[in-house]
Amino acid sequence: MPSKQGAVGLLQEPVAQQLLQSKSLAHLAYNWHDGTPRVVPIGFYWNGREIVMATATDAPKTKVLKNGAKVAVSIEHDSSPPKILQIRGTVHTDTVEGLAPEYVANARRTLSEEDAQAFLAESAASILV
Repeated sequence: MPSKQGAVGLLQEPVAQQLLQSKSLAHLAYNWHDGTPRVVPIGFYWNGREIVMATATDAPKTKVLKNGAKVAVSIEHDSSPPKILQIRGTVHTDTVEGLAPEYVANARRTLSEEDAQAFLAESAASILV
Protein backbone atom coordinates (compact mmCIF):
# COMPACT_ATOMS: atom_id res chain seq x y z
CA MET A 1 0.00 0.00 0.00
CA PRO A 2 1.49 3.39 -1.00
CA SER A 3 2.35 5.91 1.73
CA LYS A 4 -0.14 8.67 2.34
CA GLN A 5 0.89 12.23 1.43
CA GLY A 6 2.57 13.78 4.45
CA ALA A 7 3.78 10.45 5.85
CA VAL A 8 7.37 10.58 7.15
CA GLY A 9 8.02 7.25 5.42
CA LEU A 10 7.93 9.04 2.08
CA LEU A 11 11.41 10.38 2.87
CA GLN A 12 12.71 6.83 2.27
CA GLU A 13 11.39 6.77 -1.30
CA PRO A 14 14.15 6.74 -3.96
CA VAL A 15 13.34 10.19 -5.41
CA ALA A 16 13.23 11.75 -1.93
CA GLN A 17 16.57 10.15 -1.03
CA GLN A 18 18.09 11.34 -4.30
CA LEU A 19 17.00 14.92 -3.58
CA LEU A 20 18.11 14.77 0.06
CA GLN A 21 21.58 13.64 -1.09
CA SER A 22 21.73 16.10 -4.01
CA LYS A 23 23.98 19.11 -4.33
CA SER A 24 20.93 21.33 -4.81
CA LEU A 25 20.12 24.19 -2.49
CA ALA A 26 16.99 23.92 -0.41
CA HIS A 27 14.45 26.72 -0.33
CA LEU A 28 13.40 27.49 3.24
CA ALA A 29 10.03 29.20 3.73
CA TYR A 30 9.05 30.88 6.99
CA ASN A 31 7.08 33.86 8.28
CA TRP A 32 8.71 37.11 9.34
CA HIS A 33 7.72 39.05 12.49
CA ASP A 34 5.01 40.91 10.60
CA GLY A 35 3.49 37.67 9.27
CA THR A 36 4.72 38.10 5.70
CA PRO A 37 6.28 35.03 4.07
CA ARG A 38 9.96 34.69 3.26
CA VAL A 39 11.77 32.12 1.11
CA VAL A 40 15.55 31.84 1.18
CA PRO A 41 17.90 29.50 -0.66
CA ILE A 42 20.10 27.65 1.81
CA GLY A 43 22.55 24.78 1.88
CA PHE A 44 21.48 21.74 3.85
CA TYR A 45 22.75 18.43 5.11
CA TRP A 46 20.55 15.33 5.45
CA ASN A 47 21.82 13.28 8.37
CA GLY A 48 19.36 10.44 7.85
CA ARG A 49 16.91 11.80 10.42
CA GLU A 50 16.63 15.51 9.84
CA ILE A 51 17.54 18.29 7.45
CA VAL A 52 20.25 20.42 9.05
CA MET A 53 20.65 24.01 7.88
CA ALA A 54 23.49 25.95 9.46
CA THR A 55 23.65 29.72 9.47
CA ALA A 56 25.38 32.54 11.30
CA THR A 57 23.90 33.34 14.70
CA ASP A 58 23.35 36.94 13.59
CA ALA A 59 21.63 36.04 10.30
CA PRO A 60 18.26 37.82 9.96
CA LYS A 61 16.34 34.54 9.80
CA THR A 62 17.54 33.59 13.29
CA LYS A 63 15.33 36.38 14.67
CA VAL A 64 12.22 34.36 13.86
CA LEU A 65 13.44 30.77 13.43
CA LYS A 66 13.22 29.72 17.07
CA ASN A 67 12.43 26.27 18.48
CA GLY A 68 8.93 25.31 17.47
CA ALA A 69 8.64 27.69 14.49
CA LYS A 70 6.80 26.17 11.52
CA VAL A 71 8.62 26.08 8.18
CA ALA A 72 8.42 24.54 4.75
CA VAL A 73 11.36 23.27 2.69
CA SER A 74 11.51 22.57 -1.03
CA ILE A 75 14.37 20.79 -2.78
CA GLU A 76 14.26 20.57 -6.57
CA HIS A 77 16.19 18.86 -9.32
CA ASP A 78 15.98 20.47 -12.74
CA SER A 79 15.09 17.49 -14.87
CA SER A 80 12.32 16.40 -17.17
CA PRO A 81 10.01 15.60 -15.56
CA PRO A 82 11.07 17.77 -12.63
CA LYS A 83 11.74 16.15 -9.26
CA ILE A 84 10.58 18.14 -6.25
CA LEU A 85 10.54 17.30 -2.56
CA GLN A 86 8.37 19.48 -0.35
CA ILE A 87 8.46 19.12 3.41
CA ARG A 88 6.67 20.93 6.22
CA GLY A 89 8.14 20.79 9.68
CA THR A 90 9.15 22.37 12.93
CA VAL A 91 12.42 24.12 13.73
CA HIS A 92 14.84 22.82 16.34
CA THR A 93 17.81 25.08 16.98
CA ASP A 94 21.26 24.39 18.37
CA THR A 95 24.13 26.83 18.73
CA VAL A 96 27.67 25.53 18.29
CA GLU A 97 31.10 27.04 18.66
CA GLY A 98 32.81 27.53 15.32
CA LEU A 99 31.43 25.85 12.21
CA ALA A 100 28.71 23.25 12.61
CA PRO A 101 29.88 19.79 11.52
CA GLU A 102 26.96 19.56 9.08
CA TYR A 103 27.97 22.90 7.54
CA VAL A 104 31.44 21.50 6.93
CA ALA A 105 30.05 18.20 5.61
CA ASN A 106 27.70 20.01 3.23
CA ALA A 107 30.53 22.18 1.86
CA ARG A 108 32.65 19.10 1.25
CA ARG A 109 29.72 17.28 -0.36
CA THR A 110 28.70 20.05 -2.73
CA LEU A 111 31.99 21.75 -3.64
CA SER A 112 35.31 20.57 -5.01
CA GLU A 113 37.89 19.94 -2.28
CA GLU A 114 39.78 23.12 -3.20
CA ASP A 115 36.62 25.24 -3.23
CA ALA A 116 35.38 23.68 0.02
CA GLN A 117 38.66 24.47 1.78
CA ALA A 118 38.55 28.09 0.63
CA PHE A 119 34.86 28.47 1.52
CA LEU A 120 35.32 26.94 4.97
CA ALA A 121 38.40 29.06 5.68
CA GLU A 122 36.46 32.20 4.76
CA SER A 123 33.49 31.08 6.86
CA ALA A 124 35.71 30.36 9.87
CA ALA A 125 37.44 33.73 9.51
CA SER A 126 34.10 35.57 9.49
CA ILE A 127 33.22 33.97 12.84
CA LEU A 128 36.33 35.45 14.41
CA VAL A 129 35.62 39.00 13.26
